[in-house]
Amino acid sequence: MKGRFIVNPFQELNLTPADRTSLEDLANQCITTNLQLCMKYMSGSKRSVDPHHWKPLKEKERLRVYSERPEGAAAAAASGNEPTGSGLPMILCVGTMEGKLEDLLFGVISEDLETMRVKASYVDDFSGAAVLDAVVLPTLEDPFQSLVIKWMELDIPFHSTSLVKNRDYVYLEGTGYITTPQGERMGYHLLHSVNFPQTHALPSRIRGNLSIIGFWRQISPNNMEMYATGVMDPVDSGLLEEERLCHVFGADLGTEAR
Repeated sequence: MKGRFIVNPFQELNLTPADRTSLEDLANQCITTNLQLCMKYMSGSKRSVDPHHWKPLKEKERLRVYSERPEGAAAAAASGNEPTGSGLPMILCVGTMEGKLEDLLFGVISEDLETMRVKASYVDDFSGAAVLDAVVLPTLEDPFQSLVIKWMELDIPFHSTSLVKNRDYVYLEGTGYITTPQGERMGYHLLHSVNFPQTHALPSRIRGNLSIIGFWRQISPNNMEMYATGVMDPVDSGLLEEERLCHVFGADLGTEAR
């Protein structure tokens, strides 16, 4: 792990108040849009997943992971009622898991470099990462409310042979609580790509895009229901296959379905 986490590979972002407001608006838009899809799924008594849209990929304990079928993406995009990666590899994770919402949010929040370093010490997929700036930091009143800008480099097999370059990502990471229109409190964790003039392309890396979000609700004293979707653009020659995306997806959301 030593050496993977550096202070900042870019110049300071020097965000203006207007920049910070725009980033908060972007995060809120991502959260609100996906929350509607989450609530649509959770409102069904059977919690069913359309088999024509989603292909079963992995299952562990009570969490089920699906990948989007190519033929299902077009129909989902046309209807607007289903999440879709619009041609990019997309993962859907639904089910229940043991634990408490506060403990889970504590496990995924990492608003500074030191916390990020400690909590990612068990993850092998990342060869570099840094916190670039903070938009919203946790407070005593809202200890899990966080919105930060990060950079990470995803370690790709065989990249040392010069046949493949690692991918890196500059993204907005948000964590916190949100209240549904029905008055229920849910936890969320968001990762969404952003770009700035200062975050130029780095040598021997290809800049990628991602958008991952997970929602959790407490359904009993020690059980949570989860709904999450994620999309990342593929690596050269399709090396970021479904299994690998599933692994990175699970690591980002702090789940065990990977």
